[in-house]
Amino acid sequence: MSNILSAPWKNKQNTVLCALLLILILHSLPNSLEAQTSDIVITKDDTFTDPRDNQNYRIRTFQRDDIGLGISISQTWMIDNLNYKIDNSWFFDNSKRKWGEYGRLYNWEAAQSACPTGWHLPSDIEWQRLLHILSTSRLVNLNLEAFSKSSTLSGSEFEVQLGGILGFDGIFAEIGEQGGCWSATEFGRTKAYASIFGYSIGLPRSILHKEFGLSVRCIKNNNGADPPKARPR
Repeated sequence: MSNILSAPWKNKQNTVLCALLLILILHSLPNSLEAQTSDIVITKDDTFTDPRDNQNYRIRTFQRDDIGLGISISQTWMIDNLNYKIDNSWFFDNSKRKWGEYGRLYNWEAAQSACPTGWHLPSDIEWQRLLHILSTSRLVNLNLEAFSKSSTLSGSEFEVQLGGILGFDGIFAEIGEQGGCWSATEFGRTKAYASIFGYSIGLPRSILHKEFGLSVRCIKNNNGADPPKARPR
């Protein structure tokens, strides 16, 4: 009788032990994978003085190391909107006193030559790389919040300034609620890619007419030389 009762008990013991062992194995897998492919985001803050007008800008270096893939991506950006006066650039509502802290708005043609030597208007690919760097950062719970809100969420945030938009109809709108930054990448002859940010924006990538007025964020050249100018597609 004891042998008949003990057999099911042993089976139950074995089942419980196997279940516990499986749980331990599954629990350990993410940790081991994480150790192989974890991302390290390093940020370095500095300042840059534009020699053309002696205005100071905060700059920040973002770096992502994909340990599992053995690659590293690094970018250095201005984290203030550009405020260099050039033709076809405007303060929001043409008021420097009221809105000067947001920098100037530029149409696409003006944005091409607005950045100082050693810096350039980022391409659409460079914008996507920035998203790639920050989207997996442990320092930023991105979900596009790091780009869509002007408040500082962490040390590696891009710190978007929602400087509004100058519409194709010449009307200024949405300051403090939305803003956009040009890319150097054209979409045909009359439009270009831009990153649009705001509390109600789901995806930042957009295509706008070149006559819109948007903010400019400059990215540092990797080799110290100005990149070639964009050409129509």
